[in-house]
Amino acid sequence: MNRSAAVIRIAMVAMDQIIRAAILERALGQRPGLYQRAPMMAFDQVQRIVPDINPIWVARDSGAYLMLIKRITSVLKNPQRAEDLASEIISGLTVPTPGGELGLIGDIMKGRDLSTTDSFRKAMTLLLRHAQQRAISATRGKQNQMESDPETMRLGPGQSEDGQTDLGDTGKTDPVMAILDMLEGPRGAILLDKLMDMWERYARPSDVDVMRVWLEDPTRSNVDVARIVGERRPDGKSLSGSYVGQAMKRLVAVAEQRLTEIPGIEALLDEGEMSPRRFATSEARALAKILRKVLGG
Repeated sequence: MNRSAAVIRIAMVAMDQIIRAAILERALGQRPGLYQRAPMMAFDQVQRIVPDINPIWVARDSGAYLMLIKRITSVLKNPQRAEDLASEIISGLTVPTPGGELGLIGDIMKGRDLSTTDSFRKAMTLLLRHAQQRAISATRGKQNQMESDPETMRLGPGQSEDGQTDLGDTGKTDPVMAILDMLEGPRGAILLDKLMDMWERYARPSDVDVMRVWLEDPTRSNVDVARIVGERRPDGKSLSGSYVGQAMKRLVAVAEQRLTEIPGIEALLDEGEMSPRRFATSEARALAKILRKVLGG
């Protein structure tokens, strides 16, 4: 390994450690920034606080930063822009709350069993989901231009050929992109965690499978989502692209009916955080209208 490669490797490991340190300090109720100053020393303290913590949380390199870069690059197709966005996420600049996205993930991890590999996987799922949403937002201006050309428009789940889906009295908008825009809010990761719990309880299992696959890559078309869901089903039964669109509408309907049953949902939708005025797209405003209508606002 040459000197330049070694420097890059050291920097990647340092960023990897900061990611975990930021999550752990919030999860364990420590002062903001305490663990991030010297992560490896902090990890020694963490092991005293949580003796059975899974080793991946306190390893020299967990692969978290590499996963983050790969996920962003898969959307932006530009390594330098991916590194810049990753730095913004780690620095807390993509979410206007103390601790940024990593702090919000730490809040979600509070009280969870950190001795399991699943705890780390859960945190990474939330981080990568946020990173992907931010990367998609960064490219949305270009996508909006492409949508004016029927030959280049790529349909997402729930979209018709005119880019719209009927949501009843909320107007014709795409419920899927509305969900994505809502999740880009300051408390989006927490909101999604609660929404998924609600859908798993009340929605059709096959519809929940559709949502999980779509969240892995919101740029997938209906047909792609249907194919992947079918491949993962034990019976191998395939779905149609039209089923995916209908599944998304049913999930939005479940959210409208059951939203008030989510503990603390009012705080997640308070003015200035999830207000319809926060969003620039009609899709986001439509879902915000649905959510506020359910809350009586």
